Amino acid sequence: MSSLRYTSQTQMRYSKVVRDFCKFLGSRCLKTVRPLDISDFLAAAVPAQAGETDFRSKLTALRCFFRFLYLSGVVDTVAPWFVRIRRPVFRLPAVLTQEEVRRLLRATEGTRNKALVELLYATGCRLSEVVGMRVEDIDFRYQRIRVCAKRKNRIVYFGAPADRALRRYLGHRRTGPLFLDNIRQQRGHLVCSPSGWEVQWKRYPEGKRVSIRLGKPPTMSRREALSQMHEFLGHVDLHRPQAALGVSGIEKVVRLAGLQAGIRHVVGPQMLRHTFATHMLQRGADIRTIQELLGHTWITSTQRYAHMSSKQAKLDYIRYHPRSR
Repeated sequence: MSSLRYTSQTQMRYSKVVRDFCKFLGSRCLKTVRPLDISDFLAAAVPAQAGETDFRSKLTALRCFFRFLYLSGVVDTVAPWFVRIRRPVFRLPAVLTQEEVRRLLRATEGTRNKALVELLYATGCRLSEVVGMRVEDIDFRYQRIRVCAKRKNRIVYFGAPADRALRRYLGHRRTGPLFLDNIRQQRGHLVCSPSGWEVQWKRYPEGKRVSIRLGKPPTMSRREALSQMHEFLGHVDLHRPQAALGVSGIEKVVRLAGLQAGIRHVVGPQMLRHTFATHMLQRGADIRTIQELLGHTWITSTQRYAHMSSKQAKLDYIRYHPRSR
């Protein structure tokens, strides 16, 4: 799969589907798989309440897998290609209005979270790009950032509000992940193993668990063991290394900001990306420019925002033209 230039997340997701399918087959040979077997697996693997996207993703993974097997001579036919699903229904992604964006930014609390939301809206970056951002990649002089996603590097730009928010958040920090997770210092654990009382903690940067034996319960009470543990850990480095704010952490920050702002939608990083593109188009940006700023390989991925702009134009016409009704 890596030869097809899939991202690591896609490789992990497709590999899981393949493993689940092999478990579903049991001892059967892959050469005996028929389209009906693929349909039966998808019916069992995709929950009834799941949308077509999950179904389509799993089918795509199996098609890639069987195409690889076919080219390798393992199977005689690509069975998943004969499983048909309905043509996807085109849906316009939900976006925020400019007033909702202002409310979202006002409701965001904390210097880190403000800088995060400002940057998401200012750049239209993918979530994976924000996770991988580093302080060294920011060029404050020209207000731009070098980002990487889908194994490609590109440049995104930000304005004065995001510039101020980033400088306020970073302070004097010049290296490391851009958005840091709030990791508390470890406190150590007291456990009672068959060999007696033990104090355990993790040693970084290798993240290896370390344990020291203190004594046995018959001769040492729990209170005495706790006292010795605190005395011992006072001379141990319990520092945890700084780590980047992950996908779930970023989603939580944006979602909570949306709730505090009273926005009717469930706000997420992807919605801010859609909002970035839509507002750019509504204010006169060229579709090719938006394609470049979003990092789309194909213009067809960007053209859906033109549909959104047309929809907004119709609403504005009905609202403002004196003879629209």
